[in-house]
Amino acid sequence: MPKISWVVCTYNRTELTDEFMEHNLSNMGVEERPELIWIDNGSTDGVERLWEKYKPEVIIKRQNDCLSKSKNAAYAVCRGDYVLDLENDFFMPDNWLKDMLEYAEAIPNTGIMATVVDGWEELLTLEYTTPVQTINGKNVIVCRAIGPRMFSRKVFERCGFLIETYGLYGNEDIEISDRSARAGLTNYIIPSMFSDHRGIGQWDCGEYRMKKDEGLKYNKVDLPKEQVYYNPYVSSK
Repeated sequence: MPKISWVVCTYNRTELTDEFMEHNLSNMGVEERPELIWIDNGSTDGVERLWEKYKPEVIIKRQNDCLSKSKNAAYAVCRGDYVLDLENDFFMPDNWLKDMLEYAEAIPNTGIMATVVDGWEELLTLEYTTPVQTINGKNVIVCRAIGPRMFSRKVFERCGFLIETYGLYGNEDIEISDRSARAGLTNYIIPSMFSDHRGIGQWDCGEYRMKKDEGLKYNKVDLPKEQVYYNPYVSSK
């Protein structure tokens, strides 16, 4: 069984995705490549050539209607103890996977971990308000883990997958982090790890604040389980 599964979710931007794959595969800091789960949401710019080049273990094709549904379909077939979820425009630092694994295995009850993202400095004042803590020799900021992240399988086993009621895009990253924390898992940012988000322009801090506030309200809504997330691990009782 693989130690790590890596979900790659695409919709066009094939050239950028190729750069993303080459960069991040070359500087993982580990010898064994993760299990690669590639889900494509109807790309029309030649993504098939990347499948030939990178040879993912699983390819899933679906329509571009809901990011959460796409990622949940990928999570459902991941076999690893940890699941990487990197949007295809995040370029990671040297030895990024080696370092993330060391953190995950050093910190008890790791749920979701993420890096700091270059250009999101103002977000630090909104979200990363807790001080840096040292846990088993590792410096972390315990908070919502959003951005390029790695899940422990414990998150899916205890909480299920992403909420699917936001539409094409939404607040699913914040919601799953909150749900994971309520399940007793530790979510954190690694303050010494910075990734480069090349696919967007300047960070819209106001948009993040609105997204965060909506998420806090949404968490209080009592939705039927089948509308909240697809979860093959937890009984439907």
